[in-house]
Amino acid sequence: MEFFDKLLRLIHPVMPFITEELWHAMAQRGEGETIMLAPTPKAAAYNTDLLNGFDLAKEAVMAIRGVRAQKQISPKQPLELHIEGEFSPELLPIVCKAANISNILDGTASGASVSFIVGTIKMSIPLDGFIDNSEEKAKLESELEHQRKFLVSVRAKLSNEKFVAHAPAAVIEVERKKEADALARIEALEASLASLK
Repeated sequence: MEFFDKLLRLIHPVMPFITEELWHAMAQRGEGETIMLAPTPKAAAYNTDLLNGFDLAKEAVMAIRGVRAQKQISPKQPLELHIEGEFSPELLPIVCKAANISNILDGTASGASVSFIVGTIKMSIPLDGFIDNSEEKAKLESELEHQRKFLVSVRAKLSNEKFVAHAPAAVIEVERKKEADALARIEALEASLASLK
């Protein structure tokens, strides 16, 4: 009840009439007692580790949902999740419920799988039975070819002395970031292709 009392006092300036009624209904109040005169709750210390862990759990759920969308796997279909690294055990039930994960295992998924990084933790989802290997392989090879051509064009820009001499530092930095991102995508695509073979 203390939580709701503090909550009502916090939202009272925004919703005065409703909060006043609810505050009086929550407990026996004296004559003339009003939420307007009740002290505002004081801020207390909070657990930064828990907040950071929850951000990690949220990022994991978003990544799993992204894999579902990318691989066209129904949200109702339970998946298996493999985790390499330390992930807070208290947050695993949240990830399981929010992302419809049926089983969590340590280590890397074998066979056809998709891997992703959440914070510093590598996670993978086995795709056996969810995708057609030949179709997925063709799609990955096409994307890999596209990324390699993109990398060649970015490197051509960066190797052009006139471009580097006249372009602002911010533009050159953006191009270097594009190069690094393309290399990371190529590496991830090659790993995904290797898992299909």
